[in-house]
Amino acid sequence: MTLSATFGTTTLTQQVTVAPPIQLTLNPTSVTGGTSVTGTITLGTAAPITGANIAVTSSGTSFASTPGTVNIASGQATATFTITTFTVTAAHTVTITATDGPVGSATATLTVSPQIAGQLQSLTVSPTQVNGAPTLPGRSPFPVRRDSAEW
Repeated sequence: MTLSATFGTTTLTQQVTVAPPIQLTLNPTSVTGGTSVTGTITLGTAAPITGANIAVTSSGTSFASTPGTVNIASGQATATFTITTFTVTAAHTVTITATDGPVGSATATLTVSPQIAGQLQSLTVSPTQVNGAPTLPGRSPFPVRRDSAEW
């Protein structure tokens, strides 16, 4: 935003960035149930000498749980917290809300999904190398006599 002030024939202009009073981000924003999520609260200005207690809530406490209150220390503008998600049988969208009293609130959306049945968790191959003759597409890996019916 640009602010201008004029007195007589003199005009002063200044660019100003207005930050929202509170911001909330989640990382990641979509998880498989049972996975933790990191939330970050950012205030528009540093917290006062007493700190700032931010209320953090979840619209779906059966799917994602918040700590309830996050304290931003005196002089700081950000704090991180952990959201615990739970195993689900269907995908659910949860709204996480951070509220700083009369200053304002911010929301972020989190998707909690079920683990896919039979989803591969790990794969080990042993031995890691096998020696053998290369096979060309459409060709037998076994020696074939030229006078045979396969030729």
